[in-house]
Amino acid sequence: MVHPIDASVGAQVRALRRQRGMTQTELGTVLGLTFQQVQKYERGTNRISASKLALLAEALKVPVGLFFEGVDGGDVACEGAEDMQRLVAAFEQMPSSVQGDFLRMIQSIGSADY
Repeated sequence: MVHPIDASVGAQVRALRRQRGMTQTELGTVLGLTFQQVQKYERGTNRISASKLALLAEALKVPVGLFFEGVDGGDVACEGAEDMQRLVAAFEQMPSSVQGDFLRMIQSIGSADY
């Protein structure tokens, strides 16, 4: 069973990697890992060691603490983490011509006043 903190950290890794336009293979090469190992990190099925977290932070050009955003005293505020993973998977399956429109729609909804 995946621990919520591992899932949260993995989701952060995935989001940051995608924001930088890196593939799992490219990130794996930088870290000395296979893309399958990166996949397992991103899913939270494999825990990320402290040394790998430091290398990840360096590769993604972020502070190490960013991976723990949403973690509060050992409790993870990730009630939507599974939904987020499904959303990312669906996004990746969309044609690239639709992805831009989808992102603009989500950003519009996110910035709306409710």
